[in-house]
Formats: sequence, structure tokens, C-alpha cells
Amino acid sequence: MVILVTAAIAGGLITIVSLWNYGAIVAFGCAPLGGSLLAVIAAALFARKQRSSKQR
Repeated sequence: MVILVTAAIAGGLITIVSLWNYGAIVAFGCAPLGGSLLAVIAAALFARKQRSSKQR
């Protein structure tokens, strides 16, 4: 769970930094989308790692 929260915060910050040139409203408005996307990617990678370790 800590991994997902960290990934979501990092994704939000990355989105803010990358979209800052378009304005603060756009950057902060899209931050939840970027955070959620990175959390989903982290969850998928974590699940894949757990599944592959159980098969061994």
C-alpha cells in the first residue's frame, strides 16, 4: 500500500512539473490523473512480480 501511495504522489508531482508551462490550473487539474495512472502502473507491476514469484 505504501508503494501505491508513493507512486500516486510521485505521479502527481511529475504531472505538475511537466504541465506547468500550460498554466497552474491545467497542471494542478491534471495532477490527479497522472497520479492515478502511475499508481495503476505500479499496482500492475507489483501484481506481476507477486504472481511470478508464486509460480517458482
